[in-house]
Amino acid sequence: RTLILEENGTNLFAVKPFGGALLIADQNGRVMSLNEGTKAITVITSASVGLGAPIDVPTDVVYVEDRNLYYVLDGGEDSIYSVAENGDRTLISGVGFPVGEDTLMNVPYALQLIPESTLAYVIPGNNPDVLTVDLSSGEREVFVDGASASFEQLAGLVFDRASKRLLVSDLNMRKIFEINTETKEVEVFADAVVGNNEFERPAALALDEETGILYFPAAAKFSSQYTIYAVDTENGERVVINRYDP
Repeated sequence: RTLILEENGTNLFAVKPFGGALLIADQNGRVMSLNEGTKAITVITSASVGLGAPIDVPTDVVYVEDRNLYYVLDGGEDSIYSVAENGDRTLISGVGFPVGEDTLMNVPYALQLIPESTLAYVIPGNNPDVLTVDLSSGEREVFVDGASASFEQLAGLVFDRASKRLLVSDLNMRKIFEINTETKEVEVFADAVVGNNEFERPAALALDEETGILYFPAAAKFSSQYTIYAVDTENGERVVINRYDP
């Protein structure tokens, strides 16, 4: 699969399951799907597919089935776009957008939509805040102030629908935090040095809602070693499911 993607000139930021396919955000300005069976790649939107301002550097993508829309973060233009099935792009929020201009996203790279809501959570790239974006109005607000919460460098973001909490990973703090979306209270969900199977710098997060298992990769600082962990969101127990140490 990696070889196929390299042959097609992709440089990936996000790869997500998508009903028998994978959704791909490619830094060359494209959003694509990869059929897991045939390995065929379909460009959903790009500078040459669809109308509207081209997306510069897509860093994350989410598909909402009941709206038939893709929502794409643009890390190059600090924006969120909606993308129709035909590839047409509409600016939802970002630089130059009149609502929430004082709360810039600053190289955003993690996007999480809330089911049956117009609310989205965003992690900006150059500060440790967690933002909310109203997808209907484009309004942006700081949901959790990173400095107050002792965040340093956030990387991953998922919404646990069962408990109505956000889980965010912090590379420098070597922790995964949980945020109560109703009270905004922040607690440590997983600590690198507390519990079994110590981990290093936790990056992207993926949650299996059916099993309640959280998956994340963690890389050792200044090293090519990485490990993939699975964490039970009920009790915090974690196990190693894959390790690469060249």
